[in-house]
Amino acid sequence: MQLIPILIVLAIIALFISWTADHAKRAGINLEKKYASLILESTNTQCARNVLLFPGSKDSTEIDIAFATPKGVFCFECKHRKSEIYGSETAGEWQSNRDMANPFNQNDHHIRRLKEAFAQNGIIIPGNAYYNIVAVNTDVVYRKFEMEYDTKITGDIILREDNRAIFTTNSWGVKKNMTSYFKSLPDIISGKQANEINNFLWDHVGSKEELETHTKRVSRTDFDSQLELRRKQRELEKNRKLK
Repeated sequence: MQLIPILIVLAIIALFISWTADHAKRAGINLEKKYASLILESTNTQCARNVLLFPGSKDSTEIDIAFATPKGVFCFECKHRKSEIYGSETAGEWQSNRDMANPFNQNDHHIRRLKEAFAQNGIIIPGNAYYNIVAVNTDVVYRKFEMEYDTKITGDIILREDNRAIFTTNSWGVKKNMTSYFKSLPDIISGKQANEINNFLWDHVGSKEELETHTKRVSRTDFDSQLELRRKQRELEKNRKLK
């Protein structure tokens, strides 16, 4: 009989963990939908969400949002958090209520893989036609490598060097800022190339099954990486004690 209360508590905990994970997932999906709508209003372009490159391989890559215009190819890495995000250009991780890998670094990898996929399909465009965009829902405190001060992003675009930018929906002016940003960019590719790329991106939107497989692989890889990091930390601590 004593086991019954314990089992009930464990069931409640399991339900809470499941609800929390589902809530975070829904929040992320809603943020992607929000930016997809803003992109349509800002550029008159229907973007592709959950673009999956090289599905089924050990190095499959998912891009949250991607689209092309004559301005170039834009890859969005979306992050939903409950508190301010603190990050810098060179930091491996950014901090918030849940830490995250540097989203610019993540997107650099996505863009490299996208270039590979394009090359395999005969799509060749200039290297400066790719844009790395971080899209969040909250304020961001950001530091560039060569600056000694932080810049707080509260709705404005504050980073535009090296084809990078940060957007946040935590501002009534986000639509205006995004529209202004896209209009300010020079045309780099032709309208025909942009259409060809958008068709390619839409053809590579992952199915539910493919995305689930990719997510499980990435989760397993992240878990293995954390175990390896902890192993190295234990070795370092052991070496310090020996000294």
